[in-house]
Amino acid sequence: MKIQNKTKKICTLVGIAGLALSIGMFSPTFYGMILSNNNAQATIQHVPQLPVLASTQLQQLTNIAESYPGVQAWASQGWQYLGIDYLGTAQPAHWTYATIHLRLPSTAKAPEYCNEGWDASVRINLDTMKPVDALYPSVSNHQCGGIGFAPTANTPKVTTNKPIANFLIPQVFALTTTPGQALAGEDDVGSFLHNYYGNLAYIVTPSVNGAIYNTGIMNAWINHVLNADFGGSNLEQIGWTVTDVSFCGTCGISPGDKDIIYVDPSVYGNNYPHNTNLAWAAGQTILAEHICQGTGVYGQEISYNGNIWGHNTNVSCTTHQNTDQLNNSVIFENQNTTPSSSWSSDLGSVYAQNAYEAQDSTTNWIHWSSSTNRDVDCSGYYASGVITNNISGGNTANWTYLSSIPQQTTC
Repeated sequence: MKIQNKTKKICTLVGIAGLALSIGMFSPTFYGMILSNNNAQATIQHVPQLPVLASTQLQQLTNIAESYPGVQAWASQGWQYLGIDYLGTAQPAHWTYATIHLRLPSTAKAPEYCNEGWDASVRINLDTMKPVDALYPSVSNHQCGGIGFAPTANTPKVTTNKPIANFLIPQVFALTTTPGQALAGEDDVGSFLHNYYGNLAYIVTPSVNGAIYNTGIMNAWINHVLNADFGGSNLEQIGWTVTDVSFCGTCGISPGDKDIIYVDPSVYGNNYPHNTNLAWAAGQTILAEHICQGTGVYGQEISYNGNIWGHNTNVSCTTHQNTDQLNNSVIFENQNTTPSSSWSSDLGSVYAQNAYEAQDSTTNWIHWSSSTNRDVDCSGYYASGVITNNISGGNTANWTYLSSIPQQTTC
């Protein structure tokens, strides 16, 4: 079952600082919005502080999720808490729902074996403390890891039971799979004299012509995301995706979808995109941020079309971003085997703007100091033939020439 918030309000956060966050029985802490901007005081709008739950409150929500009939039907015991998402409205600022994510280890008893274990998620209304819907494996609908895709035109989609390394992670230098990936990205590696503790950018969801899903036009996925690389396997991502594949059985993303997504390997142990359940609206701005707001770990947070969404990672706020070229970037990524010119006309404007990064502390937010437009394919980095302008200093970068994105090849 697909979870979606149908609210259709225009997103604006002006004046949100000072609003109390009311979520029924929970009492989150709210932090101010006045932050440093290139050595001058400025107001940067952030997503409101995520709820801070007592252990008893979190346990109550987890018990509700584990007791959901569909979850119980797949496995009556053995489920473990993975993480929590929040969903609400921007004005008034109100966290309405919590989504509890669960993992059933591969060693637990289940109708089918999966080497990765099984995932489930249950959305709960925080005002009523009642579950409203859920995603979980069932005998008639389950998928173990990996993705399913149509390898050639007119071939029915198939689902693999083996994990495939086709995640939303830039891997162009280490791919051993077919097809490869190609990127057209804006990156700001900052200065080696500084450390960076989070970032934010404004990314717009384009219009999408349904013809893009026709067999032979797009047979995999494309996405536009904000990256923050915290080292190891922790490349955190937020943005949007348009897909003709199913990434995993309980990610909430299905073939023929266009979704607002996030990737968090620190919680899930993999790089599959997960659905935020924010309803898509063409031409609306995603405020996407990786930010520390006092909980000790980075949050992935979004304000979009009058709604707010947030998720706590397991990455400590003492960890700064790596300083490689994908450390701090907005990328447009193509995983299709068909040339991009076949589907680029089915997308509206693709652009990002007004990016910030937290320099040397979690509260010293500055504009990206410089940006480089790069295309990436199996041969490496080179000057972009896709992007016009750049995102540094509050500017706008346009992914204007999508038909020029490198065609997929085997790396």
